[in-house]
Amino acid sequence: MVYFVGGSLTFIEKGLNSTAAGGWMPTAYTLALAAVAPFVGYMQDLFGKRYIALFGALLLCIGCVLLATANTFRQAIIGMSFAGAGAGVGELTGLAGYVFHNVMNKPLTATVSQNPYQSNIVDILLQ
Repeated sequence: MVYFVGGSLTFIEKGLNSTAAGGWMPTAYTLALAAVAPFVGYMQDLFGKRYIALFGALLLCIGCVLLATANTFRQAIIGMSFAGAGAGVGELTGLAGYVFHNVMNKPLTATVSQNPYQSNIVDILLQ
């Protein structure tokens, strides 16, 4: 998400008529990711990896919809915050699955591609 916004930030700024404060969109994304990151492991222990991964994907989708339909700069910042929180959950869930499978030497049950990150996300969701 940050990579997409980074490449098209000038177009988004012009569309929202806010060229002076455009740097706040990647900042909001990163701050939301950093705010969620310390709690992902604990929440996975409480509620399970599958539900937290689905919640992260839902947050990411909500953020993308909010950003796509934003009419004001404030709405774009809120959308980027939701997307950052969802991305933080997704990245840490994938990392936890990757470490779990490598440490425990458990074979992956669902292999989407040769990318172990994608395979672990699918494996966690299918449990």
